[in-house]
Amino acid sequence: MARPFFFISAGEPSGDQHAAGLIRELKKRFPDAEFRGFGGPEMKEAGCRIEYDLTALSVMWFLQAVMNIPLFARLLKKAREAFRRDRPDILILVDYPGFNYRLAKDAKAAGIPVCFFVPPQIWAWAQGRIKKTRRDVDFIISPLPFEQKWFRERGVETVAVPHPFFDEMNAEPLDRGFIASIGGETGAVPEGASAPRPIPAEPILTLLPGSRRSEIAANLPEMARAALLVQKDVPGLRPTVAAYRSAQVPLIREILQRENAPFPVYAGRTRELIASGVCALSVSGSVSIELLALAKPAVIYYRVGRFALWFSRFFRRVKYISLVNLLAADARGESIFCEGRRAPAELSPRDREASLFPELLTGRDRSADAARCLTVWLTDPDALARRRAELARLRAQVASDGGRTSFELAADAVSARLGERFG
Repeated sequence: MARPFFFISAGEPSGDQHAAGLIRELKKRFPDAEFRGFGGPEMKEAGCRIEYDLTALSVMWFLQAVMNIPLFARLLKKAREAFRRDRPDILILVDYPGFNYRLAKDAKAAGIPVCFFVPPQIWAWAQGRIKKTRRDVDFIISPLPFEQKWFRERGVETVAVPHPFFDEMNAEPLDRGFIASIGGETGAVPEGASAPRPIPAEPILTLLPGSRRSEIAANLPEMARAALLVQKDVPGLRPTVAAYRSAQVPLIREILQRENAPFPVYAGRTRELIASGVCALSVSGSVSIELLALAKPAVIYYRVGRFALWFSRFFRRVKYISLVNLLAADARGESIFCEGRRAPAELSPRDREASLFPELLTGRDRSADAARCLTVWLTDPDALARRRAELARLRAQVASDGGRTSFELAADAVSARLGERFG
């Protein structure tokens, strides 16, 4: 019997992690299967042959993508050759829309089924791509309730799963020894824990500047300034910076030195640092789901160029940039979309205060505003307890309920698509 061949492409560090979880689950069903594609170290460790590490690139914004066109062209050529010569049984894509949509088109032309596991958030910024999705993608595996509804209403076959981050966190317990060594809190806030508890005399504020060098360079200077401002009101505060990879540590330390902010930096300890902190200052992205999983209050800070901020109003279709705020709005029964109007370039102070994670998408230095939001949680135990309780309630609504994992359900959907050939 022939063994199945899965071609997989993930371009972001989070996508690399999600793809790795799916690979491991598919291996349980197909022990002799071949896994090949574009990804990163997590996929490689799970047993996939990596043709190119896209996670080392992780480009964002138009100019960065243009600069890498020759590289993407070479990778597309390599993929087309594999589609023609080796005939994968299915192409599995994880987010990373620009490149992965091109892969989908080429695979579809070669008669290869195409699946998006954790699809691009085109509902937020590129709704016109739904035509490409219907044309080139056979089915989608989605972890967001409002996203599932949006795709189904537009004629795309959609399989619902919990968010992979919850399963990934359950599968990898926190390193309690590390948390104790830095004097951090104990971990996730339990559901129903609404009673205030004393704020530590030397609380940790976790800074999460992103997984890309460009994000770190744009956001960390102002995050550091915000933390220094909070220290004036919370003298025992210990700001602590999470580096996604050890290779980013020199850049982070260089920025901190420039800002005269001698904060400790830890690589590969994002979850432990989130658990250790009273609250966090974070870029927008999938890390917000990790914050939700641990019910940690956070201010979302995302610095872009002024032109990029102005231009984003013409294609962004949702009010919030944080997945947690979108999930909270959806859970309240509100539409997440800016129907018939442009999304605000920045949230009003009133909307920012009312959101579960106050957001600062900005083209200027808003470190003082971020500091004010954080100071409330670090000086008012009642406000901190209320926000944690709200997050714990939302987590209970959207996380896996202890049943089958997102990876098991996704592997079921992929296996069903392969049919009886490998049954």
